[in-house]
Order: sequence, then structure tokens, then C-alpha cells
Amino acid sequence: MNPNAESADASNGLVVSYDRDVFELVNQVRANPAAVIPLLEAMVATFEDGGKKVLIAPGQYLLTNEGPAAVLEAIQALQDQTPVNGLEWSEKVALASKAHAEDLNANGLTGHTGSDASSPHDRVMRFTESEFNGSGENIVFGDNDSTKSVLALIVDDGVPDRGHRKNIFNSMWTHFGCHTGPHPGYTRCTVQNFATSRKAAESAMNNTREKLEADLGEEPEGWVNKQTALSQAVQNGELVTTLKIVYKFADGSEQVLTTESREAV
Repeated sequence: MNPNAESADASNGLVVSYDRDVFELVNQVRANPAAVIPLLEAMVATFEDGGKKVLIAPGQYLLTNEGPAAVLEAIQALQDQTPVNGLEWSEKVALASKAHAEDLNANGLTGHTGSDASSPHDRVMRFTESEFNGSGENIVFGDNDSTKSVLALIVDDGVPDRGHRKNIFNSMWTHFGCHTGPHPGYTRCTVQNFATSRKAAESAMNNTREKLEADLGEEPEGWVNKQTALSQAVQNGELVTTLKIVYKFADGSEQVLTTESREAV
């Protein structure tokens, strides 16, 4: 695993160690969410008179949307957050990050939609073909401190659903790639992409199916035909997997059994 392989290009101002540090810190907080709580507690003290301005450098303040309340909420969330799996670095996923970072720079964009109308998922699929089947994206503008940039995504000030934080702690992801480059409006930007290995997703789905089938217990006697349907959907921040089995009998009757599992994402 080489997080530097696709992250270094002196010609466009890339900072190799920054991308490496971001990757390592994301994995550290996934393994031990509470580890960064002292840093957030220190951040609370930097707000001016309990207001929404936070000190970012001597004499320099940043006006936040929620003030210290967002940081305090993040601290509570980290206390409640269970550790999740570590991520592997993917050079292919990093290429998707690089493509979007360069697009943001060339066109002065700031969002997740590319100048060609591509979505984060489109770009990850473009560079990884069929190796992955799920993806998410975080973007940080302007920050030249890798730790502060990850903390900002965990706090997720002004984002009601805390979607960036959810990406960092989403247990569905298996791989990660990021790329830092220049930006005309914010000096620099870092695009982070998360992805789920198709093999890992299929394995997880099979394991879930087996558990759900076990939950349903013994099959009814005398059935002549069985139809099974397994579906997944994200609802209110949870991945809901539903198993439905329809048993048909010789007399034309049928019995329908359903069960589901929920996992925070």
C-alpha cells in the first residue's frame, strides 16, 4: 500500500505528505474515534466570547455557522461512535480525486458536480471500472493543516445531516484516495473519495443474507416453489437490508416471510 503513489506531482503544487497525513488520520479516527476529542475540546476554547467566531491564527478569526455548539455536538458524537474498519489506499480512487481537484481548479468550482456534470460515483467508476460499487466524497478548501481539515469534516459546521462526518465513519467503505491541489478561490483544495470494494460488498451481502435466513428459522413444510428477494436502502442514516421469501404450495396458497437488519452508515 503506497499512499504517495498517485498523490505527488511537483508541477501542480501537490503536497505529498498532506495527502498521506489525511489518509492516516482518517484511519486513526475510524479506529479510535475518541482520540481527537481533546483537540475538539481545545477548539471550543478558541471561540470568541462564546460566539460564532473562532480563532484560526493570531489575530485571524473564522465566522462559523453554528459556533461552539457544532463542536460540542461532534464531541458527543465521537463519544458515542463505535470503531469501524480501516481503509486501504487505492491509487485508482486517488485518480478520481485528482481528476475532480483539477476540474475544480481549472473551472473555479466548489461542489461535488464536475464541469462535465459527473457525480463522485461517476468519477470513481470511470477510474476503477467495475472494481467498486459504492462511493462517497468529501472536499476541503483552503486549509493547509491536515489535522484541522479532518476535524472540520468531523464537526461539519453548517451541514444539517453531518454528511461529511458520516463518510468518515461509514463502515461500508473499504478503500480511500485523496488528492490536494491548487484552487483559484481558496488557494488549495483536497478531494477525498471513499469507495466500497465490489468483492467486499458481495461478501457482506451474502453474510447478511445468511443471518437473515437464520432469523426466519425453519422453512415451512410442503412448499413446492420458493422465491427470494434481498434488497438494500439507506433510511434515516441506516442501511436497511430486507429479506423477503415467498413459499408457494401445491394447493395454490403461499406464505410470505420477511425480516430486516439495520446498520448505521
